[in-house]
Amino acid sequence: MITASILFELFVQAGLADPNKFNHFMILGYVAMWIIAMVYILSLANRQRNVKEEVELLRQLLEEDEEAIVK
Repeated sequence: MITASILFELFVQAGLADPNKFNHFMILGYVAMWIIAMVYILSLANRQRNVKEEVELLRQLLEEDEEAIVK
């Protein structure tokens, strides 16, 4: 509670007690959160695609090795 009251006091001193000004910061925070989340999800999708490609390449190499051993 002490830190919340200190933060509130800092907002009041900085002139951010006006709810309309504070809402802009809250909206900006949500926008930043969504951008970070989307970048993270796209990064995960890219990594998954790369792993699938590597697994397929390893399967092909394994099949080639098995064919070479059989001959």
